[in-house]
Amino acid sequence: MNVYLDSMQWIYFFERNPLFHPQTRSMILRAQAVRSSFLSSHLTLAEVLVVPKKNRDIFTATKYRRLGSGQSPICPLDTRAYN
Repeated sequence: MNVYLDSMQWIYFFERNPLFHPQTRSMILRAQAVRSSFLSSHLTLAEVLVVPKKNRDIFTATKYRRLGSGQSPICPLDTRAYN
């Protein structure tokens, strides 16, 4: 199964948002347990990089740039995101 993660889920997860990190982490772990594939788009990558680039936060920007590797490939924003 493909699981599309939008920008806010990545932000909550990586930045450990106190309100939403637990739910986001739980969702990601459940999806991993059933061997789901994570998808994100170039639009998502652009959205998550706004604040780190504005703040010149190279560490966080590097974490987000790694979204396209491993289990979360970046795919074009097309029908794969919703089919």
